[in-house]
Amino acid sequence: MKYRKLLKREYKSMKVSQKDSVLRQAVVTICMSLVLVFACSNKGRDKIQAYEPKNIIDGFANKVVIATYSDLDQKSGALLQTVETLKINKTDASLKQAQDAWKAMRRPWEQSESFLFGPADTNGYDPKLDSWPVNKVDLDAVLSSGEKLTVPYIETLEDELKGFHTIEYLLFGSKNDQTIKNLDVRKIEYLLSATQSLRKTASDLYKSWSPSGGNFILEVTGAGSSSKAYGSRKDMLQEMVNGMVGIIDEVGNGKIGDPYNKKDPTLVESQFSYNSLQDFQDNITGVKNVYMGSYTGTSTAGGGLTSFVSETNPELDNKIKLAIDEAIKSITSIPYPFRDSITKHPTQVGKAVQTIGNLQTILEGDLSALISDSEFN
Repeated sequence: MKYRKLLKREYKSMKVSQKDSVLRQAVVTICMSLVLVFACSNKGRDKIQAYEPKNIIDGFANKVVIATYSDLDQKSGALLQTVETLKINKTDASLKQAQDAWKAMRRPWEQSESFLFGPADTNGYDPKLDSWPVNKVDLDAVLSSGEKLTVPYIETLEDELKGFHTIEYLLFGSKNDQTIKNLDVRKIEYLLSATQSLRKTASDLYKSWSPSGGNFILEVTGAGSSSKAYGSRKDMLQEMVNGMVGIIDEVGNGKIGDPYNKKDPTLVESQFSYNSLQDFQDNITGVKNVYMGSYTGTSTAGGGLTSFVSETNPELDNKIKLAIDEAIKSITSIPYPFRDSITKHPTQVGKAVQTIGNLQTILEGDLSALISDSEFN
């Protein structure tokens, strides 16, 4: 009897133990299931949050950079043709054609300043094309010398004695008042060789990105995979933002801000041609091109930073687009020529500095933060 009671108690204890064991197993099973469910849920959510920016980067490289540099290359050839014509046919009409061609080439270059990274920087194409201010004292000394003004000789000169602004000075005079009578043989020789040098540099810049040339485009489109320059696609997107911020800062605080604050027209870029305001507009248009994903500044399917921002933060997307348009509008509101407006119309100039600064704050702050905080495939 005692044995049966003991056995019964042990059996009962075993049943309780078994029930506890079953209960524990059930709890463990449920917990593991919940862990798997949450893990799968989080994994799925990560996939939704991770944005694929391949189209943005490819579009930037092909539809913005290559398209802009191709246009620059073509327009450099057109400028050279007009200067060659001017040498043969010294007329006011020929001079006007060369001046117009210079302004036309200036537009893609100024728009390209929103992406002055890569070969433009590492190969020195930027300073060779666009150094400022012109060293007029040394330039006049070169003209007065007995040196043969050949392309190889021009190439040996400092950057401030060649490129866009040396050509501008020769074509337009010191105050947009150049006449054909003032263009003597030496000036035309210098002009021709400087333009040939400019043409070569512009072509070299285009080729440095082209797949058939230096192929830097592959460093951009291969970001996060084959690229040595950009370890991730996020790095490439941030480079694009940095390029935009860089030129906005230069326009607002440098190109406009410096001569405005110091009331000094000699600090104005493109002052000889009175082309400064167009330069500034094209700088911001270049920012718009990068953001929208095309050289024409209009959005393309799946292209441009706007496609990412509009999907993740529509309010910020609208804010950026409005700020870009407001910046361009503020520049167009400055009376022509800019070199006179820094003293005659300070209110409009100051408003432009402020409006451009607002755009810089948005891109440097909100857009950079959005990219930094986002996940990309």
